[in-house]
Amino acid sequence: MLNKISWLTKDNEKRYERKYVLPCFSKYQHQHIRSAILSHPANLTERYPMRQVNSLYFDTRDFVTLMDNISGSGNRYKMRLRWYGNTFGIVSGATLEMKAKSGYSGAKLRYHVPDFKLINYDDLESLNSFLLKQELPGFIKSNLPWYKPVLINSYKRCYFENEMSQIRLTLDSDLTYYSVLLSHQFTEYMTDRNQLILEVKYPLSKQNQVKSLMQLFPYRLNRKSKYVSGIQATFS
Repeated sequence: MLNKISWLTKDNEKRYERKYVLPCFSKYQHQHIRSAILSHPANLTERYPMRQVNSLYFDTRDFVTLMDNISGSGNRYKMRLRWYGNTFGIVSGATLEMKAKSGYSGAKLRYHVPDFKLINYDDLESLNSFLLKQELPGFIKSNLPWYKPVLINSYKRCYFENEMSQIRLTLDSDLTYYSVLLSHQFTEYMTDRNQLILEVKYPLSKQNQVKSLMQLFPYRLNRKSKYVSGIQATFS
């Protein structure tokens, strides 16, 4: 499936993604980093108001996606549903995302899905059947029976962008993880308010430009997967 995702994605849609995990011990830390981004020489502006992002991750019964991420596999992929606003209830505007990564570069395919209900475990149980009825590519439908929902993740996200240079930064806070394997009512969850995730996204052609710009930020590059962090947090 990894090769299929990369092959279906145009070269100009592929991008680098670099993540920085930042400590956050008060709301003022978030404000300080936001101010640093807006005053950066890259002339970044706030693209959208802060909004809540929700992701529902799928994995195989033996957690192939999780193991590939933990082992640091150079080539890996993930399957997730993404939507904005309330985490639970009637989900509108969701997309099924297939994401392939090779090192720091990635490719993503998105497919819109109709509204669905997400209130309890029964809704998760019927989700695969619901997706198989949608207009999705054959390679997704053939792999979907091997996957199941394993984690729900939500967080607050701020967006910053320089349209001319196609550089985009996102700043994530209030990371919340819901275990769908340990609780059938989504009552088992944890929220991490002590970390911020700064992510820089840009086309492959802008690598040298972004590298010099990011040197102006006093942050260290990290490997960070919200999916891996969520599984580890809810099972610990």
